Amino acid sequence: MNIIINIQTMQKKVHGHADSTEKLGRYKVDALREIQYNMIEEWNRDMKIDNMIDKLKLSIDQECLEIYVDADDPIHVVYWHIDEVKDDESVALIMAKAVQLFYTDPKQLLKLAQL
Repeated sequence: MNIIINIQTMQKKVHGHADSTEKLGRYKVDALREIQYNMIEEWNRDMKIDNMIDKLKLSIDQECLEIYVDADDPIHVVYWHIDEVKDDESVALIMAKAVQLFYTDPKQLLKLAQL
C-alpha cells in the first residue's frame, strides 16, 4: 500500500510540475502511469500467488503427474500423462524440475506457469 501511495504522490507532483511549466511533457506522465500500473499488477500477481501457495498440491500416480491449486474450482498448474514421457524422454527432466520447484520454490513454479 505504501508503494501505491508514494507513486500517487509522485504522480501528483509530476502533474503539478507538468501543468505549471510543461517541461516534463505528457509522455513522462504517461510513462509514470505505466510504471504505476505495472507495479500494481505485479503486486496483485504476487498477492494472488502467495494465496495459492498454501493450497498447492502434488498428485503422482502410475498414469500422470499433476500440480494444482486445490480450490473450489481446481487450478491446474502443470499436468503430464505417461504417454508424453514415452513420446519424448526430455519431458521427464521438465517434470522433475517442476517437482523440485514444488518443494523448494513454489512461488517460482507458479510464476513460471504464468498464474
